[in-house]
Amino acid sequence: MGSFHPWRTAILYTLKEKDTTLVSNYRPIALLCTDFKLIMSILASRLQGELQRLNYFPRHQTGFLQGRSVYEAIFKVANWRMDLGSTTILLDFEKAYDRVQHSWLWNCLQAAGLPPIFRSFLAVCLTGCSLQILANNSLSKRLPVSSGVRQGDPLSPLLFNFAIEPLLLSLEKVGAKAQGHADDTAINISNQQQLNGALLAISQYEQASGMCLNKDKSVILGPAKKPWLELSGFKAKPHGDRYLGVLLGPKGELSVLPESWEKLTARVGKLCFIPLSTLGR
Repeated sequence: MGSFHPWRTAILYTLKEKDTTLVSNYRPIALLCTDFKLIMSILASRLQGELQRLNYFPRHQTGFLQGRSVYEAIFKVANWRMDLGSTTILLDFEKAYDRVQHSWLWNCLQAAGLPPIFRSFLAVCLTGCSLQILANNSLSKRLPVSSGVRQGDPLSPLLFNFAIEPLLLSLEKVGAKAQGHADDTAINISNQQQLNGALLAISQYEQASGMCLNKDKSVILGPAKKPWLELSGFKAKPHGDRYLGVLLGPKGELSVLPESWEKLTARVGKLCFIPLSTLGR
């Protein structure tokens, strides 16, 4: 099968944080043509239905799967914190969607039993592509794309689920509890042996998949009271940290982020100025 040149995409880097001098603060969004997105939406819908019918992914994945919710992941991790003898670590993978090696993805899809014709079609869509960076209203020269799943592609979230599944299974094999929602991964460990096993599993996964753990942003939820936790190299957050849009406390307390509450109250306040009838209200 050949390459579909019209499906090659230009990538627009959009600002995520405030400091415009840091390249790491920019995120790519694929500018895809309508026919490509339509075809990928059809594939995503059919694959989603089969995954739900077969119940392929265990409950340790909740992202972009029918019948599962982000709240399931939030309450599960919060429940972990009820056990004060265990330790919860929130893992952060640097530019997770962009780093997945295509060879790793093909192996994951093959291991999952996806038909060869489906995998071949995906290979046509994801390989042989190039990107251009739009900056100051000027496009850069074409750069080859050898890894990653495109943000903006309807099928990308499901493909990433396949790519991250081996890591979650490896973590559970060493005795750790694991929960993944898209690229947000949390683990729960009880002793040093589980920590060492988890770090080894993560290292092996990085080498195989092309992913890279960001230790500066990966945190221990709550105080790091056990001496062996220092071996992880992760920072401790004694008062809790953000997790999937909420503030998760060291003992499993859940609260709304201040900025989220401000946005909510501002939107509700605007309703007072909308001329609605009694029935409309």
